[in-house]
Amino acid sequence: MIDLQELHKDLKMSVLELASIGLPTASYRFWTATDIRRATAKVAERLANWAASIEQEERDARNTG
Repeated sequence: MIDLQELHKDLKMSVLELASIGLPTASYRFWTATDIRRATAKVAERLANWAASIEQEERDARNTG
């Protein structure tokens, strides 16, 4: 079982950051498994987009220089 209090400490995210990935901001105690799955998917999508952006920058740099 995941200790939500520890997870909350580990995340160290602001209320706006939590809201931006879809987690209820009132309290971690109200997070459901669905909330956490949805937030995980959003974070994974953001990381994938970031990686794609970096890859594109690297390709552009190779092509121009």
